Amino acid sequence: SHKPLILQHEHLESIVDFIKTTLPNLGLVQMEKTINQVCEMDVSKQLQAYEVEYHVLQDELLDTPPSLNQHQRTAQLERTNQSLRQQNLDLLEELQVSHARVCSLESRVEAFAQSEGRLRQQVSALEEEKKQLVSTVTRLQDLLTRLGIHTTLDGHILPPASERHTANVEDREGPANRTVDSLPHPLDLPEGS
Repeated sequence: SHKPLILQHEHLESIVDFIKTTLPNLGLVQMEKTINQVCEMDVSKQLQAYEVEYHVLQDELLDTPPSLNQHQRTAQLERTNQSLRQQNLDLLEELQVSHARVCSLESRVEAFAQSEGRLRQQVSALEEEKKQLVSTVTRLQDLLTRLGIHTTLDGHILPPASERHTANVEDREGPANRTVDSLPHPLDLPEGS
């Protein structure tokens, strides 16, 4: 969050001073956000790597030939320190990018979970509607059966058996004056029913 400001400092002491004095003046919300981000960081692997690198540097310093004077050793240490500082900044940037990706993925997972919940509700509602429709169809078929009306498998209504027989006889003897459309509507109930 404060990378540009921190990079303006060259020494650890000035960075610590920035964190102690300037950072608290940025506002309580911003300070809490920064503290939470720092607390979520896991830098143990980087610290172990730095520890190993420190020991290697110490060994190199001990093995350094005495011909190097103090000025050359100081310059070498500063170059090493600058390299380590750059590695630290690179790792910090990678960590921030990874954290942003994790947050993005978590929000996508949450959105998918909400979408799944909505879809489950829709499926449940459709299953309930299907049950109601099947129940309605069954009741209608029972009503048709009680009224003596028979249907074909595709739902077409057949005239009663006695009228079907009469229609067949008329078809054989000549044109019928009566068609299936002239039959009473199957749902018309006789009066008094």
